[in-house]
Amino acid sequence: ELMLGYRSGLAIDTLETLAIPGLNLPTSGELQIWTAMFNLFADLGSVSIAGHTVTPYAGGGIGLAVNELDDVTLTIPGIASVTWAGDTRTSFAWQIGGGVGINLSEAFVVDLSYRYSDFGRFASGTQLLAGAVGNLRQNIEGRATTQEIMLGIRYVF
Repeated sequence: ELMLGYRSGLAIDTLETLAIPGLNLPTSGELQIWTAMFNLFADLGSVSIAGHTVTPYAGGGIGLAVNELDDVTLTIPGIASVTWAGDTRTSFAWQIGGGVGINLSEAFVVDLSYRYSDFGRFASGTQLLAGAVGNLRQNIEGRATTQEIMLGIRYVF
């Protein structure tokens, strides 16, 4: 399977580079991810349940991800906010997953699957846009991962 994907509006929920134990600083910023993945899946056998063929499968894949981070604002409540310029980073990506296909007829299959994907690193620039002046050597960075449960219908021809 060759899979091209786009995910948008992903909120940042962890700041690895500015993590202070016991302190959760509010952030705002969104991540968009463009992906090109090559996946291989293998059927793990089939069984008949209530007149329907049920086929579990597992697999995974590798590819590239382009992680585009919008401007990121870090707020220290009651004190200040600082905004870093966004940036784009290309990373190695991988995913693993599995699922089950249930034949509704000879042509239609209901597919329920799970995928864990790791799209690599994302990072802001070091240019400050608001809340301070100049450049910081420290940027905002983290790892882009998703866990997805998908339900679909396949047409077999």
